Amino acid sequence: MENDKTRSHLCPHLMPMHFDAAQIKRLEEWSPKALKIVLSSDKIEYLRSVQHTTDGIIILRNHPLSENWEKRDAMKTEADAIAMAKTHAQAWDDIVTRSLQQNEIDMKMLSRCYFEGLNEPHFWVDGERPELVALYYTEFIQRMAGNGLKVCALNSGVGWVGNNGGEDDIPDWSPFVGMIDELERLGGILGIHEYWGDT
Repeated sequence: MENDKTRSHLCPHLMPMHFDAAQIKRLEEWSPKALKIVLSSDKIEYLRSVQHTTDGIIILRNHPLSENWEKRDAMKTEADAIAMAKTHAQAWDDIVTRSLQQNEIDMKMLSRCYFEGLNEPHFWVDGERPELVALYYTEFIQRMAGNGLKVCALNSGVGWVGNNGGEDDIPDWSPFVGMIDELERLGGILGIHEYWGDT
């Protein structure tokens, strides 16, 4: 790859509905350190077409899964969180197994991939409270590791995790300490969404 100083530090998101030759050319020019592919089906699409644009990590998000198939805010109890993690990990294992069998991906490509679970948790509602999301992700990380898959965890939305309402207070990561320890132990990465612009 190119000199590190010329590479993009951004993580472009490749959306299937916008995928074309111009997208590939742009990724080749950027040579990003990370690339995220948002999947709209139970196929790992486009990875073979874009894997050469980065020698870094590749993050895979299955959109329906990451929104819990349009059933958000469904973790009312610890049992709910564990059950959801189990369902999501099994779904990813099924997708990866099928994609390997159909030669959409290979083991070398898979070794660079990190898989997302629940996207941008709704920490402010009862069904996705921080302690339940942390439990969900801890279970998801462990189950994915059991299947030989690495996780990009949390993917919190802009401004989250919260700071308990204190103006200019630092974010409160305390509910996620155990989750982050498990993520580090099993070789995953932490995802957060940040946006900015020149002012």
